Amino acid sequence: MAPELIGILSAFGALLVGLAGLQIALYRGIRADLAAMRAEFREEQAAMRAEFREEQAAMRAEFRTDLKAVDTRVGNLEQQVARLTGAVEVFAGLTNGRAAARETERVG
Repeated sequence: MAPELIGILSAFGALLVGLAGLQIALYRGIRADLAAMRAEFREEQAAMRAEFREEQAAMRAEFRTDLKAVDTRVGNLEQQVARLTGAVEVFAGLTNGRAAARETERVG
């Protein structure tokens, strides 16, 4: 083999070894970046889950408060209806008593 060809092949071999080393270095860098991105993603996902749980807890508390308020209002309405029903019954009893008294006056 000619010394020029050996020189060219040696240079080409050295270039290939250098490129392979560069490729390995890039691969390691990409792998490290992916690992960092996965870790960051997991942290963000955990934070989002925690925030979501807090929002759910707040919504449940607000719902319970609203439900208690509605229950109180319904209880008040039930009391008012009971009072009104009692008043109507008393009024109806008084009206029936007056009507009966008027009928006895007419007959007598």
